Order: sequence, then structure tokens, then C-alpha cells
Amino acid sequence: MGPLGGGHASSKVALADLAGEPFVDFPPGYANREVVDRAFAAAGVVRRVALEVPDIDMGAALVRHGPGIAFLPAFAVARTPGLHVLDVHDTTLRWSTHLGTSSTRRPSSALRATLELVDLHVIAL
Repeated sequence: MGPLGGGHASSKVALADLAGEPFVDFPPGYANREVVDRAFAAAGVVRRVALEVPDIDMGAALVRHGPGIAFLPAFAVARTPGLHVLDVHDTTLRWSTHLGTSSTRRPSSALRATLELVDLHVIAL
């Protein structure tokens, strides 16, 4: 998560600069929403979620058409032309993902391929 919109970063903003903007976000309980809510609460900034969507691509499409702004992952920005990116410089949004495997069974080829993708796309903290 990070960019608001997409394309090339053209300006830097702080979370406080976004306080009056309408947001497109996931419903409460989604990991992405929880991370953003915590960041705004920690900064003491109130934000208004105008639209809740169940998926990233729908959120990116709505942002492109103008009813609000959103924190989007880089892959959604890359595949949604017509977005404008803002660099939010005073916070880093991260969340944990855990993957468990059996200690008594050999991983299937599908699981091994998934684990290779995880290694390529996930930043270890």
C-alpha cells in the first residue's frame, strides 16, 4: 500500500494534508483498512471513508473516476492507467502476513511455486 492513485509520483503530502479528502477504502476488518486506520489514528488525523469496496481493482477504478482517494498497492497502480500518485512521506504502511506449512508432509509443486512467489514479492522485516 502507499500511493494514492497511480502513475508517477508528483508531489509529497503528509497524512494531515489528507484529512478533508473523501476516501475509497475496504470495509472495517480488512487488513488494508486496519493498517490505514491505525496510521491515521497514530497521527491524530481524522479521515472520512466515503465509499467502501471489497476489492483493490474496484477501488482503483473508482479513484480513477474521481469520487475519492485511496491507498493502493503498487500492482494496482501499475494496472490502472489514469491515476495520479501522491507520496505520503510521514508514514510507512505495513502489515504482517503469515504462511504455515505442514511439518510432516512434503510440499506439493503448487505450494513450492507459491513459496517461490512469496519470496520474490514479500519484503521480510
